[in-house]
Formats: sequence, C-alpha cells, structure tokens
Amino acid sequence: MMLLNKTLKKNFVSFVLGLIGTIFSSSLPVNALDAVVGDVVVADDKTSFFLRLDELPLYKNVFSLKNPNRIVVDVKKLNWKVKNKIQTKGIISSIRYGRNGDNGRVVIDINQPTNDFNLNVTSHPRLAGMYLLALDIFHSKNNNFSSKSTTQQVKSFGQTPQKFYSKHNFRTVKRNSAKDIIIIIDPGHGGQDPGATSVSGFKEKNIVLNFSKELANAINKQRNMHAILSRDSDFFIPLDERPLIADHYKADLFISVHADALANKNYGGSTVYTVSDTASDQVSAKIAESENRSDVVAGFRLQHDNPVVKDILFDFARRETDNHSYDFAEMLVKQIKSSTPMVANPHRKAGFRVLKSPYIPSVLVELGFLTNQNDETRLTNSVKRSNMVEDIVRAIKNWQIYKQSLNNE
Repeated sequence: MMLLNKTLKKNFVSFVLGLIGTIFSSSLPVNALDAVVGDVVVADDKTSFFLRLDELPLYKNVFSLKNPNRIVVDVKKLNWKVKNKIQTKGIISSIRYGRNGDNGRVVIDINQPTNDFNLNVTSHPRLAGMYLLALDIFHSKNNNFSSKSTTQQVKSFGQTPQKFYSKHNFRTVKRNSAKDIIIIIDPGHGGQDPGATSVSGFKEKNIVLNFSKELANAINKQRNMHAILSRDSDFFIPLDERPLIADHYKADLFISVHADALANKNYGGSTVYTVSDTASDQVSAKIAESENRSDVVAGFRLQHDNPVVKDILFDFARRETDNHSYDFAEMLVKQIKSSTPMVANPHRKAGFRVLKSPYIPSVLVELGFLTNQNDETRLTNSVKRSNMVEDIVRAIKNWQIYKQSLNNE
C-alpha cells in the first residue's frame, strides 16, 4: 500500500511539473523573430522609431492609448534582443518592451498628442535576413489624439541598375564551399590620376598596382580564397564605383591600397585605416582629404548622386560592417607590424569615400610614404614587399577563420 501511494505521488508530481512546464513553455515565443537594433530619428514634422528585425513578421498591429499618451506596436513572436541604447528624442520620451500573449509588445511613450502615425515593414534585396520596422509619428498641431490601427505588407526598395564607368572586366566567381571568401584588392588612383610621387619620381598608381598584383596572386594560391583586382592595369576608377565593384561580387573583404606623401620627409611607415566621419588625427584627415579628391583630379563627375549610406536600413547595416572592418584592421596591424615599419598608433580612422560600403568590411592600407626614402626603397623592391604581402595574407586567413566562427554561431 505504501509503495502504491509513493507511486501515485510520484506520478502526480510528474504530472504537475509537466503541466507547469507546458504552461511556461507556451508563454515563450516559438520561432521568435529578434529585434536586434533600434533607433529614433527626427525629421521635419515627424519622429520615427526604427527597429531592425532578423525575420519577416507574420503579424503586426499599431494603436494608440491615452492617459498617458502612448503608441503600442504588437508584433507576433517578437523577441527583444536590442543591445544598443536607443536615444529617445523628438516627441518620444521612452520605449518599453513586454509580452502580450504570443506577441511582443513595444510601447512608445510620447510627450505630445498625435492623431497621425504609420507603421511599415521594409526590406532590401541586398540585405538578406534584414527587415526594418518603421513607425512614423507625425507631430500634431492640436490636442486631438484619436485611436488608430494599421497593418501593412512588406515592401522592397528595389535597386537602380548601376552604370559602371571604368574598364573593370567583370567575371563570374564561384564559391565552392561555405568557407570560400572573396577579397577585392583595390589599387588606388590610375589612368589620368597618378596619385603621389616618390622621392625618385615613381608614381603611386604604379607602385600600388604592382603591390596589389603580388597580393592578389598570393591570395589566389590559398585554399578557399578568391582575390579580384578592381583594376589590373593603368586605368582610372571613380571613387564611388570602387565599393560598388566589391558589392557586385558580394565580396567578404575590400582592401584599398595606397602610398601617400607628406611635406615632412621623415614621416614614414605603414598605416591601416577604417572609416569614420571624424578623423582620428590631423594627418589622417589630411590624407583622407587628399585621397577623396581623386575624382576631381581626374576630371570625373558622376551623372547622378550615388550616396552609399542614405537610408536608415543601410545605416543599421553599416554599423555592423564597421565593427567587422575594425576587427579585420586590428588583425591586419598585428600581422604587418611583425615585419614592416608602421606609424605610431597604426590603426587610424578617417572619412575615406572608398570605405563607406554598408555591406562589406573595408580597410585602406597606406603601404608607406613615398616622400620617405626608406619607405620608397621598401615599396620599389619586390623582395622587401614580399614580407608585407605575406603578412596581409596571414591576416586574411585569420579573418576567414573568424568569419566562419560567426557563421557557426
């Protein structure tokens, strides 16, 4: 009898625990879509709340409530994984998240009434697995605050066919496995734009082309690596077109190769740059300004404005890309400095136009300064260049391993 009672108790406890588990598991999001980045932008007469999602939401709804004034957005199975701090501004005073049954609920508190707001989800064909939920709240000129509910279908920006002006010979590059990476090597200047001139009269465009060819050949000897030169001879490529060539190949890395000049002939060593709207120092700012004038030097003008980062969706993408660019730059510096002289604080930042791709981790490598005698000697001698080539290849190998680890997460 005692054994029977123990068995009954055991079964009862198992039943209760199972029931509790079922209740709690049913309250958790199944196949949840994640909100990963948020932002608030104020423009003219509206305040916009943006939320980047990693999946297409199956259901979404928005409505308003009074006392206090707030707008509520429900998204089916939304899971809040936003790590960045969202700066509230405009008429948005706070942003909160919670669960509402099977929905994730975002509550946007506003500090003034509104009777007009729109909710949309936008995708872009180039940004696979990236969707943008956008709530536009229009500033009201009166105290009306009426309830409203909206749902929208997902729409896509679409892409305008890009006209390429340079002589780059586009070809098909096949990835044979998930480990394959494509690296665009971009020799600076070219054609009517010679770049800097060395102490002995060598032109930057020729020095960086020779180095880039040697680097591309070394990369192509590696397993699961494909190097493509943006230019393989002496022709000019507009600045804004260089990252677009990389985008055409859906490259994993973009390495722009340069060799600059300064009035101070004692200044020498290699530098690795990543993009920033604010230069890390005056020398970096001056170099970026010089490189960004290439289109003017070559007498080139685009027929239409072609900004790379114009939409908030691209901005979200660029934030992640800039982080990856930073990581690769650190790997690159660590390798290069083992055998090649570098400037103090060799990883620097400046607003180089060629590095502003929102999709592809990008760095600009200043091989050295052609106005420095030691750098000129190092860059015009194939044997001396080989050490730097080998170091860059090692850094790319490390990047390949790092990228694979990210894909496996």
